[in-house]
Amino acid sequence: TSGQATQIVVLSLPESSPEFLVLESVTADNTDLTLANNAQIYVTRDDDTNYLKLPAFPMDSAYDFPAFIPALRKLEISYYADADLTDR
Repeated sequence: TSGQATQIVVLSLPESSPEFLVLESVTADNTDLTLANNAQIYVTRDDDTNYLKLPAFPMDSAYDFPAFIPALRKLEISYYADADLTDR
């Protein structure tokens, strides 16, 4: 697979914290993207690597994709582009 993942943000809590993290929405700017870029947004929570994978091309930057993704320790959002396209 070609392409490169870019970590956008990592949020974490100290161990034994009584609090938790929640991702409430995701927005992507697809201005310079084409379908061939195969741009994806990955969300990892705690030990669930790539828990959510969203294609960025059909997203409009004026629209927030609503979500409710809780995490007890860590939320990580990454952006990945130029991956090989496959039949899904």
